[in-house]
Amino acid sequence: MEVKEGYNPVPYSGPPPSSVPTASSLRPDQQFHFDVEARRANQRQAEQDAIFDETVNSARQGFTAKAAVLFSKTKRTVDKKMFSMQSTLEANIRTRDKMHDQSKYAQLLPEVAAHESLITSYSCQVLSKGIREPCEIFITEASLCIVATGKESFREKFPWDSIVALQKAVVLETTDPQRPFITPLPDASVVPTCIQLFTTHETVIQLTGFSNTKMIAAQRFSLCSEEVYDRVYSYIYHSWKRELSS
Repeated sequence: MEVKEGYNPVPYSGPPPSSVPTASSLRPDQQFHFDVEARRANQRQAEQDAIFDETVNSARQGFTAKAAVLFSKTKRTVDKKMFSMQSTLEANIRTRDKMHDQSKYAQLLPEVAAHESLITSYSCQVLSKGIREPCEIFITEASLCIVATGKESFREKFPWDSIVALQKAVVLETTDPQRPFITPLPDASVVPTCIQLFTTHETVIQLTGFSNTKMIAAQRFSLCSEEVYDRVYSYIYHSWKRELSS
């Protein structure tokens, strides 16, 4: 892949961080499918319990028993339709988002897209020459790709085996809005706002300002409650760890 000049990450000297923060046990997309299956199982169990109660009440005499059966059947029908509608909406949103990601990936990185399967993409900022540059990151099974979308013009591809360590960090604003100061988390209670990836080339990729507007609608109808930062870190962590263990 032809890489244009322009990206200039901060160098580091000495050994990279020896301790790497872990992420959730499953990648966000895997966790979503796990949660959906669990919700379907709960829905099936609730329906079976309702049918059992209806059977018991049907054998009883009196208005109260008949009313309970009617109410249960109505509620069961409504719940089933609502569950089906929500599941369909979630599936449509995720399909649309995946198609949008794939289209953007193929357009911006056609050489990579021809050989590497895309996992997900996010809009964020990458520090180059100490300045925040808007960019798109593409997380694939084999690498992390960065495409500048602002005044700078560069495309960078980092195979996962070129990353030696990950570090959560925090962005501190300075008198120059474009030149923040980034430092490792001073305490576990501090909320991280930057992901640092240490490379075999003794440079540090610094990513911050994460956003993923296409997930806003999806989060309204799904079980996904993680912040965008946590989702990005989880995708990067699991993709990197998978490469290390292969």
